[in-house]
Amino acid sequence: MPPQPNGHSLCISLSCDEVQGWMLQMEVGGARPPDHLPTFLTVDGQEFGDVGFSRVEDQPGLRRYSALLDQPLHPGMRAALEHGRMARFTAVIGETGYAYDLPLIGAQAAIGQVASACNLPPAHIAARIAAQKAEEARNCHTAVQFDGVFGKIVDLNQDGFPDLDFDYGAVRCGPSRMYCGSGGCSHTLLIGRPDGSFVTLVDQALLRGYSTPVPGYIDFDLHGSFCGKVGAERCAKRHRIEVGSGYARLGPEQIVAK
Repeated sequence: MPPQPNGHSLCISLSCDEVQGWMLQMEVGGARPPDHLPTFLTVDGQEFGDVGFSRVEDQPGLRRYSALLDQPLHPGMRAALEHGRMARFTAVIGETGYAYDLPLIGAQAAIGQVASACNLPPAHIAARIAAQKAEEARNCHTAVQFDGVFGKIVDLNQDGFPDLDFDYGAVRCGPSRMYCGSGGCSHTLLIGRPDGSFVTLVDQALLRGYSTPVPGYIDFDLHGSFCGKVGAERCAKRHRIEVGSGYARLGPEQIVAK
């Protein structure tokens, strides 16, 4: 879009994340684009609320934001963009809302191509991720936002069945991140079963990171105090992933970094 009276220009695009689905991007040019950009969407007069843009990248004179078009948080938004006539994005910069109208007629073919090419997760995985996001939305005293991927599909025990990593570092309740500290961010790791169900391996464990370099094992990057060291120092512990009928658990720890 060309520069507007507020001195900012916007470019809006739609793409597909290979794991999570539809992604909406907005590039804002001009002087001092804001860190946080509440942006409200209406399509043909139907209101969908705050899209949930998160700042992802800066370039000289340009700031890029992205938002996951999540069905539970934005029901009907995808269909409205596919079949609507006119979208209006109202960006709140400072205390002022600026409306940008985007005709959808003529763009529907391109939107349809994104929809058909989008590699959405299997229904049972999408449902589990949606349920977890809905729970976070209920727990938040204000509008919840997800910066980056909250529910990531992984294969922790390398058995070919998809597992899930819920990274609570992606959860933003208002301006705060409630699940992160000096020891990292909370993660809930679920092991997928052949019947499509999940069992919990760890529940909101505070991790700086993890890796699975050895099949059947998981290495946790932890706060230094877990290895009797200063918090900033590296501490890595390895556990065997033990999975049985209706359960998953960590085997005895092995310290792999002292």
